[in-house]
Amino acid sequence: MALSEVFAQQLINGISVGMMYGLMAIGLTLIYGIMELINFAHFSIFVVGAFVGLEILVRTGATTAEIPTASVLLILLLTLLGVVIVPGILGLGLERMLRPLRGISGTGPMIASMGISTVLSNIILVAKGPQNFAFPSVIPPLTWSFGNVQLRLKEVLVWLICILMMIGLYLLVWKTRLGRAMRATRDDAEAAQMMGVEVDKILALTFFISSALAGVAGLVFGLYYCQVNFFSGYGIGMRAFTAAVLGGIGNPLGSVVGGVIIGLIEAIGGQIIGVQWTQIIVFSILITTLVFLPNGLFGTQVRRRA
Repeated sequence: MALSEVFAQQLINGISVGMMYGLMAIGLTLIYGIMELINFAHFSIFVVGAFVGLEILVRTGATTAEIPTASVLLILLLTLLGVVIVPGILGLGLERMLRPLRGISGTGPMIASMGISTVLSNIILVAKGPQNFAFPSVIPPLTWSFGNVQLRLKEVLVWLICILMMIGLYLLVWKTRLGRAMRATRDDAEAAQMMGVEVDKILALTFFISSALAGVAGLVFGLYYCQVNFFSGYGIGMRAFTAAVLGGIGNPLGSVVGGVIIGLIEAIGGQIIGVQWTQIIVFSILITTLVFLPNGLFGTQVRRRA
């Protein structure tokens, strides 16, 4: 394989992985954009979404070798509905647990979310065990070849899902009444409440949407890598957090761009200097961004409430 073909293949791989990071980072950045909270429980909800998706696929017979295309589409839609509802309900419970800490300044709510994440991870560990679980290959193995470079259907689907989720979130936040209420809550919750905005409901819906995005990201991860375990959320979650910080946490577009940058660094860097060095590079980017560019590539200065 020529060098240009190797680069093109790694470019495709990097964009695909980066889109998954971006999809998870969108949910992180939504919570931060409204509440200025880094929600580490997002990582465990991601794993819950992956396991919910796996359970639905197994119980609907998606593990069988031959299933009609129409049945595959129906199963995938049912699975998508499940990974939106169950993680979304978990998000509602998470918001209710964090509600007493809402007015507390500092890192208290963030530390609480880390504790909740640890509890969720250990519940998954006790319930499912530490081993890897294989996802059924329900996506048709359709491949487009350009010389020695291959583009698979599942990679195209990852791109489409991430782009659609990003566009949908943008339209929700900037073009709907709910989005206006979210932005009003972000700017000044007390003033928004005096103007008739039900702040508690808005924040609960924000957690629901964010957790649903984490669930979808977990399903996409499982279908792409065809495996999941109780600890899968930590590695991809830290990269998604890095992507959100790099792109400008609070900015959905920036989160996706940051995710693609991280994915390309891992794919191309792993090809050039070795996979063992890519984690050093990725987290060095996190540290450097926090020190020299705290608002990220597309972020804006957050207006602090008095």
